[in-house]
Amino acid sequence: MHPTPRMTAALHALARRHGFLVRDRAWEETMAAMATAEPPRHDPECTDLISTVIGQVMRLGGIDTDVAVHREVLLRCRPGAPGVRTVPDAVFSARESRLFRGAPPWLEGREVLMVVDTAVPGEEEERSLRRRAYAEAGIPLHLLIERERAMVSLFSRPSAPTAGPGAPGRAYTRLHTVPTGRPLPLPAPFGFDLDTGDLA
Repeated sequence: MHPTPRMTAALHALARRHGFLVRDRAWEETMAAMATAEPPRHDPECTDLISTVIGQVMRLGGIDTDVAVHREVLLRCRPGAPGVRTVPDAVFSARESRLFRGAPPWLEGREVLMVVDTAVPGEEEERSLRRRAYAEAGIPLHLLIERERAMVSLFSRPSAPTAGPGAPGRAYTRLHTVPTGRPLPLPAPFGFDLDTGDLA
């Protein structure tokens, strides 16, 4: 969606209040779209896919993790900056951070280790906006399951933050995609090969 002039003015006012630079129109559109995102679809197939990933991370991951399903997350490029809201299918954090304990309704994304999404046909633009917001917030890993295409992708290594007029936003700098059935390496702190055979 495209922000209306009133929405754009409000976003700029909010940015100035927090000392945050709204870098470009694309970022304004990201904020506007994510702020008005619909609740997630709760379909049985999606639930089965997410359960499969969660089970492997809990059994094989090299770190004790907590996980939340369909948890609202507030994504900011830095503490105190305006944020965008989204609802990933799964959110992983380090157990020692106790990120979910006493958390507000919209969970801060700064200590999230990985987010997992299942692709819905026809929502390519929304997925792109969401991925950009994840990278802007510095979330290290974004796992995307595309059942219709029989592909699983891992986006990683968000670029370093930049500042100044016209500075580009952060983006994931590495993408590893495999067809379902092939192992997908999850880097540290998880450190194991995700078996994608049951994600087909």
